[in-house]
Order: sequence, then C-alpha cells, then structure tokens
Amino acid sequence: MPSHKLRWNQDYFSTPGQIAYLDTYNSEFNQIKLAINCDGLGLKNNKTAISLMECSEKHAEQIESIYHSFKSIQEIPPWYQGDHMLFASAKVPTIAITSTGIFELIDTVIHTQLDTPSLIDPELILDVCLFLQEIINLEGKE
Repeated sequence: MPSHKLRWNQDYFSTPGQIAYLDTYNSEFNQIKLAINCDGLGLKNNKTAISLMECSEKHAEQIESIYHSFKSIQEIPPWYQGDHMLFASAKVPTIAITSTGIFELIDTVIHTQLDTPSLIDPELILDVCLFLQEIINLEGKE
C-alpha cells in the first residue's frame, strides 16, 4: 500500500468523472432542481454539517426549516472542495453534506488505512437519510 503522502485523492486533482459528466449532461443542468453531495458523513462524535450553495432565499428557508428538526445536523459555511462544486459553480442549487470534524482528518485519516468503518455512527447516517427524504419530498411538490 502506498504511503499516505503519495496517495491519490480525487478531490485534489484530475477529475475525469466530472469532466465526462459535464461533457454528457452540461446542457441539462438547467433542469436540475437540487444537487446533493454526501461525502464523509457519519463520523462518530460529530454532527452532520450541511452547506447550501446557490439556493434561493425561499429554498434555503425551506431546507433550514427541515434540518432544524434534526439535532444532529447543523449548517456550516460553504466549502469549495468536493464534487458538489461541479454543480454549485454552474449555479445549480446545491447541498453539500459531510461531518463537522472531517476537515481535521483530511490529511491524516481520509483515504488511508486508518479510514475504517469503525469511525462511523450509523445513527448519524440514518438522520441524514431521513433529512434527505424530507428534502426530496419537498422538491417533488414544487
């Protein structure tokens, strides 16, 4: 296994999947109601962090009213590293979901042999699923 210092991380360079997606679907971005990126969520002893990008004020208020009913979810300022930026940079309403403590682990744990299922709290993932179910139901009504 290569040293973590030499590891490839899809968030840092060369995004061939995103380029292929853009080549195929770029003309359809105006049809996307909401992009959702879940990356690094469920970290034990942390809350779930969400960032809203390119959402209208009304849309953000609707989403906020939903996440406020979940004690494990809190909003954080947008972060600009991640697959969600493909959509946010194209002005598509976007929710990025991760764990509040994930940023401290990016250079030491993420994508290394220390990155194991034992770090995950299934209850946090369940809360995100229930939150997203409400978001998707909201999107379907519009």
